[in-house]
Amino acid sequence: MMKYISGEKMKFCVYCGENIKDDSEEHIIQNALGGLITSTGICCSKCNQVLSSSIDKEFTSIFNPILGNFKNMVKTNNGNSKPSYTGVAIHKKTFKKYSVYLKQNKIVDCPELKKELKGDYRKDNLNDLLLLHSDFSLNNNAFKAGISKIAFNYAIYSGVNYDIVREFLVVEREDKIKISFDNPVIPFMPLNRFDEYWELERKFEPYHNLILFSQDNCLWCYVDLFNTFQCYVLLSSKWDRTLNKYNSYMQLLEKKNRETDSEIDDFIAHNLKDVMLLATQYDVPITCDTNKLKKDICNVIRKSSNKVNMQEYISNNFDLGYSEPLLHEGVAIDELRYGLESLRVYLDDDDRLKLTTYKQKTLKCGAMDNVLYSYPCELACVIKYRNEALIRYGHRKFLILCDWLKESNNKKYGCGY
Repeated sequence: MMKYISGEKMKFCVYCGENIKDDSEEHIIQNALGGLITSTGICCSKCNQVLSSSIDKEFTSIFNPILGNFKNMVKTNNGNSKPSYTGVAIHKKTFKKYSVYLKQNKIVDCPELKKELKGDYRKDNLNDLLLLHSDFSLNNNAFKAGISKIAFNYAIYSGVNYDIVREFLVVEREDKIKISFDNPVIPFMPLNRFDEYWELERKFEPYHNLILFSQDNCLWCYVDLFNTFQCYVLLSSKWDRTLNKYNSYMQLLEKKNRETDSEIDDFIAHNLKDVMLLATQYDVPITCDTNKLKKDICNVIRKSSNKVNMQEYISNNFDLGYSEPLLHEGVAIDELRYGLESLRVYLDDDDRLKLTTYKQKTLKCGAMDNVLYSYPCELACVIKYRNEALIRYGHRKFLILCDWLKESNNKKYGCGY
């Protein structure tokens, strides 16, 4: 009854089952987070609005301190918008602490100070406040819902039948439709030397990464936002183990330093034939407004330049020199063997990334049997007795992101937990 084709319009909304009459663009990763892949064939406009208000709004607000300081993030629309967020400041004279509202790391409001000064309050009073840190609060329920929605939509976008992934989808139809997700979510931490190097030791670059894969009777989606917030989402425990499913997506988040305007100026349209050729080539609406055509084409070029092939990106950016310290005298033979075996888990004989194993299988933690295990299943066991290590890893990844934001903005950035 339902037709699911990647990137194409479906007949029915996957949430309410109603016929999709009007195109409603759904971002697989929320546009507020810089997500570039979209589909008009997942849900109707009504359910899109429900999801936006009940899940997306609270989920994306978690990342406001990051988004408010991300200088050059590529977006499909509202690219220059910067959200406000909260933080803590101290008064330079009284040393009293205040809760403040921030925008682009600048204090824009302080209700507590307003209340104290009442009629004597002036906007200049904000200059007496010194920012200590911004607030970053990871609401677990909102985070799980938003991450599960991303994984669910990516599965549908990748051609997975709705009947397979609706196992953890909850749709209530009373007075108003309510949509929620109850997927098991397993946080990620590196369990092999390759991942330890890639996640913690190489030069940081922010990206979003999705990996949809099947293992035995399970369908999983690895979700990585900002190269920082990482987890596995179980989409189905009833997958046909005779079928192999794999899709991956990666996009860099920082705008490329390229003069797209000058590129377009070289062949900007001067007649109707040029307009139609350019619009067709870049898949943008046909218009005789030269400025609008130029803007639409520039947006397409910027978006396409940020989408990268995951295998190419990781293969070309992984430094094989990471293993050199293992070869130094004094390194235990077991450590040497484990480190070299970690390379073989993900890299083939030509040092190309193995799409059949990356972030899907790993060596068993602490074992030397060279047997590969399901990464999410192994994590589910490991974090029960290594929860402190998981927390330390999460904090370290977040601080790496904060350091990158400081460097990219060339200004102080307070990170609070």
